[in-house]
Amino acid sequence: MRRFKRGNYCFFRLEHQLDPPIDSTEQHPQYRQRLLISTDEMNVLLVITVMFALLHLGKNQSCTTKSGQDEYKDFVKKHFVQKKFDRKSRVQWKKYIEDKGLCHREEQSFLEQEDQKNVEAICGVKGHQVQDIYQPKQKNLCISTGKMIMYHLKVENKCEVTVCRREKTPVVVACNKVANKCLPVHFQEFAKQKAGTTSCNGG
Repeated sequence: MRRFKRGNYCFFRLEHQLDPPIDSTEQHPQYRQRLLISTDEMNVLLVITVMFALLHLGKNQSCTTKSGQDEYKDFVKKHFVQKKFDRKSRVQWKKYIEDKGLCHREEQSFLEQEDQKNVEAICGVKGHQVQDIYQPKQKNLCISTGKMIMYHLKVENKCEVTVCRREKTPVVVACNKVANKCLPVHFQEFAKQKAGTTSCNGG
């Protein structure tokens, strides 16, 4: 190394290359080893990323299908009693069903109107996705964490209500995406379906 003076400053010039060439992996195997480790780390990160993405997609299958507002409104009409009357009277049930134009449905299930928000919440934080063995192809069924009062009717010719049964049971609904919100669009009769560990909103 030579030293030159210029005023009050010193300048240095290197005459020999002290560091090995970066691309000389054969002469310096530690560089090749470091490259291999980096590649392995990248592969691990890629696997973790893919697994996380698949897990995330599987968590919220209940709201991957889109539905229109009409489907939700139809669900409300078919399954929430929106009038006060004697729930034990089959004659009054008949009148209610006639007024709503629901006589064509042989088996019907209703909830009280004050439970509407609770049923909507099944598709959010107050519901769990039903275990896969009970799921349809869409895998959009969710079950309530608690029980609600339901009325199950059997309707025959001329809108005659032949069966009126009241029970307190978990509620199972199909949840779809309605205007960017996860809402129930179909009622599924409770038949001992088991809840999974994932909440209906994917959490």
